[in-house]
Amino acid sequence: MKRIFFIAGGILLVLLGAIAILPFLIPNSVYKTQIETAATNALGRDVTVSGDVSISLLPNISASLQDVTVANPEGFDDPDMITAGALRGSVKLLPLLSRRVEISELTFEDADVSLIRLENGEANWELGTPEAEKESDEPAKTGGPFSASIDRASLRNASLVFDDREAGTYYELKDFDFETALRAADKPLTAKAKGVFQDRAFSATLVLTTPQSLSENRETEIEFNFGSDLGTTSFDGRVHLQDAVSVAGTFDLNVPQVSALADYLELELPVNPSPLGALKANGRVTADLPDITLDFEALTLSGEGVDANYAGAFVLDETMNLDGTAKLTLRNAYALSQQMGLNLPQLAPIQQVSVDAKVTGPVEQLTFNQLDARTNSPQIKASYNGSLSLAGAGNVNGDISAESNQLRALLTQLGVTLSPGETLGSFHVNGRASGSFDNIRLDNGTYKLDDSSASGSLGADLTGLRPKVQADLTMGAMDLSPFLSQSSSSGSSTGWSETPLDLEALKLLDADLSLRADTITIGDISLENADLNALLEDGRLTAVFDQFTAFSGLWSGKAIVNAKPSVPGMAFNLSADNVAANTLLSTLAGFDKLKGTGAMSVNITSEGASINQIVNQLDGNLALDLSDGALAGVNLGQLVRSAGSLQDALSNDQLSLATLGNAVSPQAETDFTAFEASLAINNGIGRIQSLKLVNSVLNVDGTGQINLGGRTLDVKLTPSVDKTGQGQASTVQLNGVPVPLRISGSWLSPKFTPDFASVLSALSGSESIEDAITGEIGSILSEAAGRKKNQTDEEAGSDPEASEEEAEEPGERLLREALGGIFDRPDDE
Repeated sequence: MKRIFFIAGGILLVLLGAIAILPFLIPNSVYKTQIETAATNALGRDVTVSGDVSISLLPNISASLQDVTVANPEGFDDPDMITAGALRGSVKLLPLLSRRVEISELTFEDADVSLIRLENGEANWELGTPEAEKESDEPAKTGGPFSASIDRASLRNASLVFDDREAGTYYELKDFDFETALRAADKPLTAKAKGVFQDRAFSATLVLTTPQSLSENRETEIEFNFGSDLGTTSFDGRVHLQDAVSVAGTFDLNVPQVSALADYLELELPVNPSPLGALKANGRVTADLPDITLDFEALTLSGEGVDANYAGAFVLDETMNLDGTAKLTLRNAYALSQQMGLNLPQLAPIQQVSVDAKVTGPVEQLTFNQLDARTNSPQIKASYNGSLSLAGAGNVNGDISAESNQLRALLTQLGVTLSPGETLGSFHVNGRASGSFDNIRLDNGTYKLDDSSASGSLGADLTGLRPKVQADLTMGAMDLSPFLSQSSSSGSSTGWSETPLDLEALKLLDADLSLRADTITIGDISLENADLNALLEDGRLTAVFDQFTAFSGLWSGKAIVNAKPSVPGMAFNLSADNVAANTLLSTLAGFDKLKGTGAMSVNITSEGASINQIVNQLDGNLALDLSDGALAGVNLGQLVRSAGSLQDALSNDQLSLATLGNAVSPQAETDFTAFEASLAINNGIGRIQSLKLVNSVLNVDGTGQINLGGRTLDVKLTPSVDKTGQGQASTVQLNGVPVPLRISGSWLSPKFTPDFASVLSALSGSESIEDAITGEIGSILSEAAGRKKNQTDEEAGSDPEASEEEAEEPGERLLREALGGIFDRPDDE
């Protein structure tokens, strides 16, 4: 028995020796031919082994091939698809007897692979022959299960070119080294790789704890790390391959420059990412692909002008939802938007911005709760605290505050064109905001524009061509004077202002206002306790006054200012009781000769680009009904109270210079118990429709006109006197002809003279003036004229011009010298 055992052992040693020696006895050409033939048949391409071939069977089955090439099909420029410097493999012999494949080494060195798709769609990686494909369709014959392990497999100094000429894409992998090891299917698999892809160096490691569980669709633990100069990423978790791939684990991402990664990946982004800087993220990922949930412990974006942080869930599904907290800081929002290539002129005034909020909902319909947003920029400071939703037209509900001390610069940067001026210098808004982005409302608000302030509700509708403001406000004092670029005072002796009105503010927006104000100031005009409703549409302002107090009177009515045309238009329909006429007329027109209180109505229209143009274009009517007042500058009662007629006064020498000096002077007044007047105004000239002044001894009727544009008047007052106060009035007359008193010249310093022209016209008829003035009155006038003439001759001497003047119009000169010397005295007398 022992002998048989030795014999069998010897035979086995001989066989093993023969097996070990046999490969050295077979010429290399035989191996090359067989390998080239088998590979060519399998790949359908010419496979050439140009270098040495070596095979050994002990202690392991190993093979080595040098300089192997796989040819390209016809039609390709390069002759070879694959070239390899060396291929080496080693399989342990004894484990094969137990149906186990244990690969000691598998090495592929200096391999160059060129994968090309031509313009016609033909690709060189489509390998195999129809026969091979037919054979591959047959089921593989197996004799039982094999297990396999790899001590070491490596790919060294490899390169791969993928050139898709049909699609225009080109990728290149070079200096690629790959190494892996797998002891058993139920043992960890490790893999390492490094190389240069598209001129960017990278490295990667992978560890699968049990590859067998992965192939059996069981949960498998994975560690993966990838790094390059573009960034690093890692994952440590579990993968479960089933109907839907499941992933769970922790991740980490670090991208030093977002723009560099975007350029490298050739991503077509809607913005320029250069200013965004670095991206860092870490957290946990859970996924049932294609749905992924990223639970960020921290997601940060930090650049030169931006710092952004997010912590919470980010669900990547059809809607992409967020549920976490976010914080954003922008050092210059407008500069950042420009750097990113965004055309957002509305951000021009915005620099520093900070936002802190809880963020929930789909990305396109986010809801921000506990939102604290602020900007602290040179031209505007603003804050918002509350909630905000991006869904639909948006939703706002929170406290808002905004202010600016450079409002003109702010509006200019927002594209609003303003005329030069001192208005719109500052504003402040504070209140509770609610509504949508295009229709927002502020309640319990306080508002300030320049020196005017208000409180109440304010809304803005942004859906139209212009913003529309809706307001219900209560104000203290509001000064509108600066918005007219001039004072509205008209008391200046230089005439009406030619300065163009600045009504540009009326074109900036539409408005529907309900306003109650303690005081509204327009130049020298003060409206107190004003209660009005105003509608501003397309530059046309209509203000309906329920009531306001001005010039001591209570007013109501309507005012219209239309700034839309190139030449603005205006209309006023107002009425008042208990108006102080002197205050009103002196303030509006610089005319201070009429005193008294009473009713007034104004219904006028006009147009013009300045106060002067507006006054000269006035059309409409005006009515006054005053009581207990006075007409300053003349005492009509004193003028005629001493005689029933001018004839008696002259005959009795009671109309003396001294008497008239008191009757016609700045200190003189004609008091009245009633004063009624109505004017019809056309092109700035008011024609007196009726004028009546009444007191206890005097009645005065008036005619004439008032030139509002020229600030002059030419009015005839015909007085009648009741000397006894018993209704027996007599009219100042000359030979039965009434003598009106003429008030003429500038209304700032009017002249009071008898109206000679009216008397002469009545006396003359077809007769000469000298013939008409006969009898006693003629003697009196002749005597008075003679005295006056002698005085004039003495003063004039031999002045030829005076002689020429005396020769003209002797009748009129007679009256003028007789009466005018009394009435029309030099100012220094």
